[in-house]
Amino acid sequence: MNFLIYRYQCGSCQCWFEHYEMTPVVYGEFLMRSETRRAERYLNGLIDPVYEEVAQLLRLETSVGSRSDREQSDLLQTIFGVACDPDVDGGLFQMNLLPRCPDCGGEEISHYVATEPPRMVDLEIPHMTHHRWNALNQAEKLLVLENELKQRGF
Repeated sequence: MNFLIYRYQCGSCQCWFEHYEMTPVVYGEFLMRSETRRAERYLNGLIDPVYEEVAQLLRLETSVGSRSDREQSDLLQTIFGVACDPDVDGGLFQMNLLPRCPDCGGEEISHYVATEPPRMVDLEIPHMTHHRWNALNQAEKLLVLENELKQRGF
């Protein structure tokens, strides 16, 4: 897979570093990072059946089903990690997490921009798995989603 190189400025120590991201023109594909940022997984939401399943289950939730399509999509991306197998440290994967600073380990990024001229890197990132989620029945899946929604204030 081809990834675009970005330059990031750490919000803690102000250093600049480079790391890769999905290209912005790719629709429905995500580079998911674990909360610890020690692991990354690739997800193609257009063909991943669990992604569609979670989207459908979210629409059943009264607090979600009445929201706009855009809000539902944002919410799906926010909580989808509960349907993914955790990293080796037990950390959940999330969409839209930026990398940690390699110098100080800071999570806050104050600025980032694609390299100019654009540079690409070809990497093999493991695909997201859902073994734990797939072992649950429908009622258990709904409960997992309800708990995550409550925990995030929805």
